[in-house]
Parts: sequence; structure tokens; C-alpha cells
Amino acid sequence: MTTCMEDILEAGDEATVCYCNQVNKKELVSLIRQGNTDLGALKRLIGADGNRCAELSPRGRCCTPEIVRLLRHEKGMLPMA
Repeated sequence: MTTCMEDILEAGDEATVCYCNQVNKKELVSLIRQGNTDLGALKRLIGADGNRCAELSPRGRCCTPEIVRLLRHEKGMLPMA
């Protein structure tokens, strides 16, 4: 079972990245691989606006750090600490 505290790079495809819009890792990676590599544009595509993150996400914060980790990984960049 995937938990929200798990490193998103190690999490399974069905792991939720954006709890506000129920976007999972597989969906997000697919968008990145389709050429959506601008963070702002990617967040708009999935509807990640940060309005209810603390309320809906078990992480208690916005999904941006997970999106950035996946984006950097898919672009072949070292993950940020």
C-alpha cells in the first residue's frame, strides 16, 4: 500500500500526487512525457492551485514538491533534497 509520506519517486503509479484533483503519479508522468515540462503549465493542466491542499492532502501541503521531483526525474535531473 502506498502512503502519502512515501517518496513519490519510489511510489507506485497509482499513488496520489494532487489530492485536490485526485491526480495520480501515472497521470502526471504521462503529461510530462507528452512534453508538458513547464511547472506552471503542468500545475494548470492538473488543476493544482493550492487552495485546499492543507485541508485535503495528508501531507498538509501543496503537491508542488512532488510535481517538481517527478518533473526533474523525467527530465534526467538529479532530485532535489
